[in-house]
Amino acid sequence: AELNLYATRANVALRNFELDSAIEDYVKALETAEAIGFLGNQAMTLNNLGKVYSQCDRYRDAISAFKEAEKTCLRIDEGPSLVAIHSNLAILHSKIGDYPSMEAALAAAERLAHSAGRREKFFLSHANGLARIFQGKYSEARNRLERAIAEGKALGDHHVVEFDDVYRAEALVFEGFLADAEEALVRLAEAGRTETVRRMALSRLAFLHASRHQKDLSAQAVHDYDRLEVRSGIPFLDAWNGVFLGWAHAQLGEQDEATKRLRPARAFFRRHGLLRMEDLTRAVEAHGLLASANGIGGRGSSLYAEAESLLARIEPRGQALLSILRPLLLARLLAATGKARANGEAYEGLMADAGAALALNPLAPWRDELERLRVAFTSGGSEDPKLIAPRSKDKGTSSTRTLALGAALKDEKPSRRGLVAESAAMKRLLAVVHRPVKRPRRVLR
Repeated sequence: AELNLYATRANVALRNFELDSAIEDYVKALETAEAIGFLGNQAMTLNNLGKVYSQCDRYRDAISAFKEAEKTCLRIDEGPSLVAIHSNLAILHSKIGDYPSMEAALAAAERLAHSAGRREKFFLSHANGLARIFQGKYSEARNRLERAIAEGKALGDHHVVEFDDVYRAEALVFEGFLADAEEALVRLAEAGRTETVRRMALSRLAFLHASRHQKDLSAQAVHDYDRLEVRSGIPFLDAWNGVFLGWAHAQLGEQDEATKRLRPARAFFRRHGLLRMEDLTRAVEAHGLLASANGIGGRGSSLYAEAESLLARIEPRGQALLSILRPLLLARLLAATGKARANGEAYEGLMADAGAALALNPLAPWRDELERLRVAFTSGGSEDPKLIAPRSKDKGTSSTRTLALGAALKDEKPSRRGLVAESAAMKRLLAVVHRPVKRPRRVLR
């Protein structure tokens, strides 16, 4: 009875993001389970402790807890719990950018999943989707998340499903399916959802509107985000939201506002050893500097230099989005400073790098940018980066639900290629890059 009390209380605290309380009760539950020799309960509690430590950004403690849980499971040959353990390790490794270990954990979970129960299989789908989001492989992530959403609904786990819904919409934005993404994000930002989910949705909605150059709608989403207060927020989620808010400002050329969002996120990621995420903030800030420097003549030289410095420090190391962004932004920098033709070989190399990354990770907005960079260069036309800003293949006007959301929130009281030359090899690469992407499935509500 005492063991069940501690475990239940800890589970409730975890669902409410009361992480310190959750840790305290899980530790008590673990001590009780060890005292009476219940290995199954020990494994489950250690697994849950690992999850909480991960959410608290205590990554060494999380890995230690998961490894101890794995050892305990092996003593009792309990497969389903091992699926959950490996799934959690995959999420953790993806956060810190250790993609080989992430792949190994997912492979281990997949091998055991045939004998697992429905809930373990659901969590594996969730973990696989989330790990791919952090790796920047959005088409793969969406496919996994759509499976997880269906499995979670069948199990009645609406808590995890809501988060998967947000991450699915995030993937849709990067794939260029903006209408589908907008529909999902507006729904997830409405009153009645948890404030954590609403803030996640609003930050991505701001980014979506900015990618369409809808400044007023983006600003409204940012305003609505700031009015929502989370009683027990998760710093990692706040930092990840900050990346999207900063990117929204960056796309609109609002560099000061972008910096205010991005610098705290970068400091958080650096402090916790999330180096690829730290690099992503550099790419986003460089994007904003290029946008701000555009059209101001000689006054933009210092901004170009700052952007170059940021991009020089980025090391993708398997992060699929960074593998696209870094060469494209460097190419934009060469174009913006009028140095593309004088550095044709370097420009060609950047286009080839971006094309190779897009062939493995087809993202329509950046695929289109690659094509515009290539055409602008080979045609001898303007090198002005205004001509090659990312666009979406389903760009359009905002839905009435988007407009209605802002009004509703106002009334709501705040609660707390170098040339990428025309070589045969490059033409073959471009053919791969331009393969059509499978449209998202409709997720039933």
